[in-house]
Amino acid sequence: MRLTLSKSNLLASNAAVEAARAGEIKKLFEVSNDTVRQGTALVASAGKTIEDVVERVATMADVVGVIARDAQEQCTGIEAVARKVAEVETSNSENANLLAGELGGAVGRFRIEGAAPAASSPPAPARRAGS
Repeated sequence: MRLTLSKSNLLASNAAVEAARAGEIKKLFEVSNDTVRQGTALVASAGKTIEDVVERVATMADVVGVIARDAQEQCTGIEAVARKVAEVETSNSENANLLAGELGGAVGRFRIEGAAPAASSPPAPARRAGS
């Protein structure tokens, strides 16, 4: 009977040790599960952040595209204005040359009493603005 009692005590002691180990293992699994949940939440948060960054980059790419298109339109407009300014300068120059010729002829008709007749010379070419 002593032997049976001793074996029973030993078995009970072993069972208590195994129960304690099982409790520790359970706690480790719980900690591990909590850690996995936290990691999952971090991954989800990082995924959302990456989606936000990608969306913002796409928006900025659209803005840069609009700026590039508008800059091209402005360049085209500036070129058109430059062509028109050149046309106006040419027209002004032609008009000035015609006017100078007409004025030279009109002034040549006037005579001052007692003055020698002026030598006939071709009209001076019109000067361009900024020359």
